[in-house]
Amino acid sequence: MVQDSSKQPNQKPEPLISPYEDIKYGEPWYVDAELVNLNLHNLKKALAYLDQTTNIGDTYSDEALSHNIQLLLLRDYEELEIYHYPMDIYLGQITLWEDEDSTNEEASRIAVSYLYQNQIPLLLGYLPDDYTLQVQNLLDSDRPLKVATFLEGGPYKNVIWENDQLTFVEKEKSYHLHLIIA
Repeated sequence: MVQDSSKQPNQKPEPLISPYEDIKYGEPWYVDAELVNLNLHNLKKALAYLDQTTNIGDTYSDEALSHNIQLLLLRDYEELEIYHYPMDIYLGQITLWEDEDSTNEEASRIAVSYLYQNQIPLLLGYLPDDYTLQVQNLLDSDRPLKVATFLEGGPYKNVIWENDQLTFVEKEKSYHLHLIIA
């Protein structure tokens, strides 16, 4: 058996790209909503798992950023914001389920969970109430659902090109997680 010399034995895989844009521009009808009551602890746990299992953390190091963006900064920009987690990062397996509200027998809402390590569901948040009926109809239908995420916010580096030198300033914006379902 011949080994492929282009692959390192301990090399982490690239993070996958979420099919969010494909669904949005390829499906005639879909639900696109920002999650409410976002559980930041569970979201950060899911993102930390991606850091461990993919090379996304490696690409965010100052050295990797310096290597990849120096020409871009020289030509067009004096300052850039580079987010640790790209907006189109694929979180992995997302599950939807009806969460019955114990205070009101007629009310239910759609809960969104992430299957951590493909086995433990972590509640991420809920779809806004305006979408409950549409999503319930999708869940009740026989057709397979397409579900994807779109992430905004999180840690980022402000990259500044000044006096022929790169400077990195670490900052953070609040997280927003969007879900698209078709």
